Amino acid sequence: MNQSRTPFGQPAKDEQTLIQEAKAGNAESFGDLYETHLAAIYQYISFRVGSVHDTEDLTETVFIKAWQRINQYEQQRVPFIAWLYRIAHNSVIDHYRTLKPTQNLDVVENKGDGRLTVEQETLQRDEIRQMMEAIPKLSDLHQHVIILRFLKGLSHAEVAEILDRRVESVRVLQHRALKELQSFMALGEAK
Repeated sequence: MNQSRTPFGQPAKDEQTLIQEAKAGNAESFGDLYETHLAAIYQYISFRVGSVHDTEDLTETVFIKAWQRINQYEQQRVPFIAWLYRIAHNSVIDHYRTLKPTQNLDVVENKGDGRLTVEQETLQRDEIRQMMEAIPKLSDLHQHVIILRFLKGLSHAEVAEILDRRVESVRVLQHRALKELQSFMALGEAK
């Protein structure tokens, strides 16, 4: 991990040091870990639940659980962010167990970079909308794979760690999820 600098020019603590200090009960060090990973966990959860309020609540729950279980974290097994994603994954599953299965993902739109024509950008937005409408129709496991791989940009190995599966299994799941997603999107176009 790159060492950043504090506002006073002193080297910031690396993640391993922060984890060890948090395990020793240092809430400020855990706060630094929280600030480092908050956006990633929030974004992951926001792709899985339908409201800002639920996303905020679940994100808070993830970090409360992480603080409560920090002594159970073993650095040699998985990176800290993968451990947080696993807690988030389980929290989302628990959340859906208490809700009706009709929750939708928020639609994410690509704002474009100015290099696309208006027609191309409209087609791209329509494709993204169709994809975001199709993702909730996938099985829960396929949704997780698609979100972690393509919306979060994680590697197969990172997804395997989060889902507690082998890398080969994640590759197969991804292939099946993409085929299923493609068929749902094709059905959406046929309407």
